[in-house]
Parts: sequence; structure tokens; C-alpha cells
Amino acid sequence: MRCGGSAVLCLSALILVAGCAAGQPASHGARHSASAAAAASASALANATPAPAGTPATVQIGQYTQEFAGAVPSDPAQASVIDGFRQAEVLWNKSEQAWQLVAPVTEFIIGNALSHLNQAIAVDKQQGIVIVGTDEFFMTAVTSLTANSATVTTCDNGSKLTGMQKATGQIDNTYAPPANEAYLLEHWNMVRHSGHWAISTYSVISLPDPRAQSCQP
Repeated sequence: MRCGGSAVLCLSALILVAGCAAGQPASHGARHSASAAAAASASALANATPAPAGTPATVQIGQYTQEFAGAVPSDPAQASVIDGFRQAEVLWNKSEQAWQLVAPVTEFIIGNALSHLNQAIAVDKQQGIVIVGTDEFFMTAVTSLTANSATVTTCDNGSKLTGMQKATGQIDNTYAPPANEAYLLEHWNMVRHSGHWAISTYSVISLPDPRAQSCQP
């Protein structure tokens, strides 16, 4: 889902967040130390969290393709978080493509994140645009994990995305992300909700912020 802090319209939600990202604290620490801490927390939860069936690594939604690169963690607790993250992203994309909330999206996207999704849908619909192409999440990891909250940190490659007029099918490259927003660093904050993991808030970091450098090709 390229919707939450980047440049394309679905990217619209990303546009809304990108402006705020610079002002948000990035207190995630070093990636490796955070991953180690998350692994320790996850191990403590493993016995209580069954491994999920899993969301496919590639999901096709009309002319939009969502790819999840990399293996799901072997630890059941972390795998459960990643599966909730993937389900939420797929439902976000389906809702943007449909220009309305698609069930059960409100079970996997809540709070501030749901507000951003509603705003993105409204902008997309007003402009008559849907996002097409391929979006790829890569270097995805659970960087913090407790019994009721988690953070998924990921890189997001939206370089192959652009806009399309939904009524005519005409491609509109004015909605393609600019170079500094083609590869983003994203932090997705998740909480336990209705027995599974749901996205509640998120932040998006793009160049020239040096924190986004690790996601650049």
C-alpha cells in the first residue's frame, strides 16, 4: 500500500503523512539492536501466539500489485504481527481501488491510520484516480514487540507506481512519485485489536532525510 506518506495519490495518504514525518520523533534506535530487542520480546510471546496461515507474498488488486519481499519470521509471535501488517496493507489497497472502505478493513486499520485512509479515498475519488503498477515492501522487520503493541519497520519501493483515470483507463504520470519519494522508510505502529494485529498509526520518511538512505537502491 503506497498510501500513507508518499507521493502518488494512494500516495495521497502518504502525502499527508510525509509532511508530518519530519516532525515526528524517530526513536527506533539502530535497526539491528531494535531487531534483537524485538526478537527477545517475541520469544516471550511465542507460546501464546499461534503462527498465522499467512498472506500471499504477491497480491493482485485490479491493475495494482502489492509485493511483500522477504520471508515471514520463523518466530510465531513476530509472524503474527507481519501477517496482520500484510492483511491491513491489502485491505487498504482494496479500499483505495474501490473508493470505499472494503470489509473487514476497519478490523485491521484503526484510529489515526483509518482517518488517513478515509482522506486518501476522498482525494482519489475527487480526482477520479486509482493507483496502478507495482508496490514492494522490502527489508521488513518487527522492530518492537510487546503483548499489546508492535512496530513494523519497512522500506517501500513505489518507483513503479503511477495514476490512472478510473473512468477512462488513461494513465496519468503526474501521479507518479518524484525521485525523492520513490523509495521510503516507513514505521507502522500496530496494536492488538479483536484478537489480531491492526495498524493504528504510521510515519513515512523520504529523502533528503538521511534515515531514508538505507532504503535507496
